[in-house]
Amino acid sequence: MATEAPDHFGYADRTDVGATIKDLRRAGVDISGTRGGQTYIEFDELRDRQSVDNFEGYPCLDLCEAHWAGWRWAENQNIQSPDGCGGNSWSFYEGCVAYTEAGL
Repeated sequence: MATEAPDHFGYADRTDVGATIKDLRRAGVDISGTRGGQTYIEFDELRDRQSVDNFEGYPCLDLCEAHWAGWRWAENQNIQSPDGCGGNSWSFYEGCVAYTEAGL
C-alpha cells in the first residue's frame, strides 16, 4: 500500500495501483439488491472495464471519492463488521467494507 502525507481531510493516500484486485463477491458480504440503480454484478463488470485507480484493492471508476467516503463513514461510526456497512452506492459500500477488512 502506498503511504503519503495526509490530505486536507487528514487521511493518508490509501490507493495503490499495484495492489491485488478485490471485489465483494470474494469478500463474503451481502451483494443482493441494487445500489445506484445497479446490481453488484453490473457495477463490478463496468468497473472492471473502466477502472482508473483502486482503493485498498477495490477498483474505482473515478478518483475513489465514494470509497473514501465509505471508509471515513465506517471510521466515524466505528463500524467493525461489513454487516454494519450501508450506503447508496457500491463504491461507498466497498470503502466501508475495506475499513472493516483493515481491522482498524
